[in-house]
Parts: sequence; structure tokens; C-alpha cells
Amino acid sequence: MSHNKKEILSGVIFFLIAVALYAGSYAIVVTTNDAMGPQFFPRTVAVLMGLLAVVQVAGGLKKEKKEHGDGEKGGISIRAAATMAILFAYALLVQTVGFIIMTAFYLMVQILLLLPEKSLKSRKGILITAALSIVAPIFIYQLFYRAFSIFLPAGLLG
Repeated sequence: MSHNKKEILSGVIFFLIAVALYAGSYAIVVTTNDAMGPQFFPRTVAVLMGLLAVVQVAGGLKKEKKEHGDGEKGGISIRAAATMAILFAYALLVQTVGFIIMTAFYLMVQILLLLPEKSLKSRKGILITAALSIVAPIFIYQLFYRAFSIFLPAGLLG
């Protein structure tokens, strides 16, 4: 499968995920009457994700038309498969395990998947990744809790 076809396919998949996310936001219970209720953030992310997916598909189609395919072969990469697997696990477990723990785990694994090999061999790179993976979810949780009054799943910690 050519790079352009992979780009088109991933754009379509992300668009479908955005549609599912937007549709799923209707299941969120609204407890306040303010403009930025608990449905605001998921819907905003879904719309932005959908727009970016459309741009990605359009760009892939434009490149595909220019090149008319080059016969490149290949399947889904190991990193892409691992990313899909941890995203699936995250979606399944975030409610029971909790936002902070699952997001820290997800970030750690995802960053390690995307880091170049020389950074993986560096102790400094691993420590920075671990620190970021722990601090970011705590900060995000506190931001949503204190600034927006949106309660993210506490899970095992709550």
C-alpha cells in the first residue's frame, strides 16, 4: 500500500472516530446550564479532529492523483498497530482505572513508541518521558476539575 493510500485510509479512520466521539458526547450527562458544559470539550475535539481528517484525506487524494501510484507495498507498521492497541485499551479502561493512571500509562507508551532509538538508550530521555507522562495528566485533571468544574474519571484514585 502506498504512502498516499495509507494517508487516505488513516484520514478516513480518524474521521469515523471523530464522528463516533461527537455522537458519544450526547451520552454525557449535563449537570449545569452554562455554555461550556461537559459536552463542550469532546465536541470541540471531535470537530477539530474531523476537519483535520478531511484535510488529510484531501491531501492524500491530491498526491495520489499526481503520482498515480508507485507500486509500493507494505502493510500497517508495528508502531501504528501498537498505537491503535493502546488507544483501544485506554478507551476501555479509563472509566474503571481512572483518567490520571490511564493517561500517564498511555502517554508513556506512546512517547516511547515515537521516540527515536538513540533517545530510548538515553537515561535522560526516559526520565523526561516518565516525568512528562506523570505531570501532564495530573495538571490536566486539576485544570478540568478546578477551572471548568468538569469531573474526569477518578477510577482507582477516587
